Amino acid sequence: MPDVPTTAEAGLADYSAEAWFGLFAQAATPPEIIARYAREVEAVLAEPAVANRALEAGAFARFEDPTTLKARVDRELAGWTALVKAVGIKPD
Repeated sequence: MPDVPTTAEAGLADYSAEAWFGLFAQAATPPEIIARYAREVEAVLAEPAVANRALEAGAFARFEDPTTLKARVDRELAGWTALVKAVGIKPD
């Protein structure tokens, strides 16, 4: 697509977006359950077969502990909320 400008060429020099996935639980889930799930997910993502399969699909598997994931979600929500407000997006 040679006629499509890059984000920088379109005036969005600081633009950054990435696709990511997270495992979430209900807010009332006991901390010990969250900690166990986190340990299990971390162990699975550390398996070479899982990492290799992700790479074959053009991605990579990276573990983020619950605190780090919450911070990511908070940043994403703030950023996308600001964008929606700045450009005036309204639900149909």
